[in-house]
Amino acid sequence: MTLKSLSSFGKMTSIVLLSTVFAIAPMQTAIAENHKQGVNTISVSATGTAAKAPDMATLRLAVLREGETARQALSANNDAMAKVLEALSGAGVPPEDLQTSGISIQPIYSQSVKTLTGYEQPKIESYRVSNTITVRVRDLAKLGTILDTSVTLGVNSGGSVRFGHQDRSPRKGREKRN
Repeated sequence: MTLKSLSSFGKMTSIVLLSTVFAIAPMQTAIAENHKQGVNTISVSATGTAAKAPDMATLRLAVLREGETARQALSANNDAMAKVLEALSGAGVPPEDLQTSGISIQPIYSQSVKTLTGYEQPKIESYRVSNTITVRVRDLAKLGTILDTSVTLGVNSGGSVRFGHQDRSPRKGREKRN
């Protein structure tokens, strides 16, 4: 830094300091006057939360099946999922609360084997089919039975449960305030 730039820096610092002093001085005078006149100020701050018990659950259930061919794996998966969907319908879950979330068909390869000349190419040994559904359960009293029946009939993957509310509109009355 040169002497000239140090001098400029000193002037800038002085200007900032004087500006701050002149900005604070009137506030101190106003505070002192309010105190003399007996004017009091009250500041209030608050926070709050509102909670509501869940009244529905969203499940992600999946059926995984394997077969020698993609067709065999898909047929086995379809049969198991049909039983699960029938049971869900019998438990009172309406069709609009059932949704297919995903279907995948994947080959399962053998392990590469090392030979004298290198590695053998992996071969397809079988196929795996996964079918995932999303289920909204609006009667939480039935949730345990629905999960148990689903697993008994073929659900062997997924199984996540998310709790929530059927009515997603803003809460009314005192619950709305935070």
